[in-house]
Amino acid sequence: MTSERIVGASVPRKEGRDKVTGQARYVDDMTLPDMLYGATVRAQFPRGRIRTITFGPGIAWNEFVIVTAKDITEKNVIALIADDQPCLADGLVNHPEEPILLLAHPNRHLLPQAVQAVSIDYEQLPAVFTMEESENHSQIIWARTTPSRPTG
Repeated sequence: MTSERIVGASVPRKEGRDKVTGQARYVDDMTLPDMLYGATVRAQFPRGRIRTITFGPGIAWNEFVIVTAKDITEKNVIALIADDQPCLADGLVNHPEEPILLLAHPNRHLLPQAVQAVSIDYEQLPAVFTMEESENHSQIIWARTTPSRPTG
């Protein structure tokens, strides 16, 4: 039987030295020919209808790749529990920080300024913040129908 302590003992990490010395390479450190960097423009409040999206002056928008829900040719959905989470908001915003559009550019340093220059006009809709509000169905955010089950 060994008396060497295993549980609770410090184990040196193989990548530790590279991380501490700055030698480790991360995805953000990599560059490839013709690579684009991306940023997401997100909703700033809980719920609303998107009226218009405008792109402010002072940005060379023709140099950017801009993607909205209209550019998604297949289903605009990520199935979390059901097909209930849009990849990009398509007319309605249902939670804060919901992605609305994507921007891409070869110079990553231009992206924060571009995100700030995007203006989204919303018609704010009532939000649901508590379980009680959800249970009394004062606002229906997602109406889900369940298929009928055969009986017998």
